[in-house]
Amino acid sequence: MKILLTILLLSPPLSLPWDEGHKSIPKIQGYRYHSGTKENNPIVYTGKSKLINLESEIQIFFVRNKIVKAILILGPQGLNQDNCISKFRQYVDLMKSKYGAPTSKINQTSILKNEIISSSKCHLFQAGLEKRQIIWEKQKFKIKVTLIGDQDGIYIETFYFKKQIKINKNIYKKISKEIVK
Repeated sequence: MKILLTILLLSPPLSLPWDEGHKSIPKIQGYRYHSGTKENNPIVYTGKSKLINLESEIQIFFVRNKIVKAILILGPQGLNQDNCISKFRQYVDLMKSKYGAPTSKINQTSILKNEIISSSKCHLFQAGLEKRQIIWEKQKFKIKVTLIGDQDGIYIETFYFKKQIKINKNIYKKISKEIVK
């Protein structure tokens, strides 16, 4: 677990080599390759140990041999009707310690929520009637942490999107003119 926490808290996100070109499938410390290829996204890795006592999986997506998106999935093993909100808060606190205060928070609730009698708030997430999302907008990455569920269980999903750097064409023109001089 300490290895996975260290990986989570180190930069860059998930300690992945985001800017490198990859000719082969990258190795991820604390995870083992499970399936997929760069050509047929995603590449899936499973955690060798638990992160905050939750099973974990990483999915990596490539474009032109570079990582453009990664998803860290926690659960369903370890998440249940009694602890999903406290585990989500615990995980978000870890993310805040690395990325600072989130840019935004979104809570979505279905109007059908009022039609269901539930003994657990977490049941609403598993039934798909409620969803929580915390978002960080960083210079190079957009990060979305979501508490969500389906018929198989409850999950904490973290999406890491590498932002494409937009380069001002006028800078290239100025540099080109100065090189010619």
